[in-house]
Amino acid sequence: MEKIGTSVPVSGRRCKVVCIKKNTADSVEILLKDESGEPFVFKPGQFFMVNVEIDGQMVRRTYSATNAPGEFDGALRLGVKRRPGGLVSGYMNDRLKVGDEVVVKGPGGKLVPTEGRGPRHLVLIAGGSGVTPMISMARTLLASEPDTSISLIYCNRCLDDVMFLQELNELVDSNHDRFRVFHVLKENAEGWSACAGRLNVDILRDILNGLPAVDEYLVCGTPEMMTGVCGYLAELGVPASVIRTETFNVPEDI
Repeated sequence: MEKIGTSVPVSGRRCKVVCIKKNTADSVEILLKDESGEPFVFKPGQFFMVNVEIDGQMVRRTYSATNAPGEFDGALRLGVKRRPGGLVSGYMNDRLKVGDEVVVKGPGGKLVPTEGRGPRHLVLIAGGSGVTPMISMARTLLASEPDTSISLIYCNRCLDDVMFLQELNELVDSNHDRFRVFHVLKENAEGWSACAGRLNVDILRDILNGLPAVDEYLVCGTPEMMTGVCGYLAELGVPASVIRTETFNVPEDI
């Protein structure tokens, strides 16, 4: 997901855009490769600072990796959703093209699952583009930890806003006993299996009651969404020690 930074000098890893795919009407997938050939090394859930020149001004935003480390021959895949009036997200969706150069720094961020010790169950709760680090976690852990199961609770306005929908469906199909997705849509799609309305403590309780015991919760979305979810979990008796969130502050030294 996108986090706002400031205009900065260019420094970091020079990368080429090697692929751009439309994800939803308002989002794209962008694949970056380091021009030196060095692979991107990161932990699932971490983000990178992307510097891009727009009309002569160098600006930066941070975006979470959406691939597992080592996938796509060591490239970095980002998911960028357009923000209303967003300078960089609009540029990424409308004007960025294959062959363009960006400068990348990172990784950063602490929204990373703890290391697994035997069978465990993680619940990921995402709102909108907050699903991007969750995609990386799911792709990584489902492939590398056969005893780990994951449940994703994903909140959006409507079905058309669901990023990585096809990829999520494919992950469910190939890991049906280990990966579940629960969509929460403010505008429920006719014939679509989803919880209708805005996520609240009752909807969350109903979902969690049907799941195995949870070892860790990871939450990503707007500050308001994360505050709400953490409050709902507290109401349900979940200790804060097993809840992980990502803040939107961009550290200067990543």
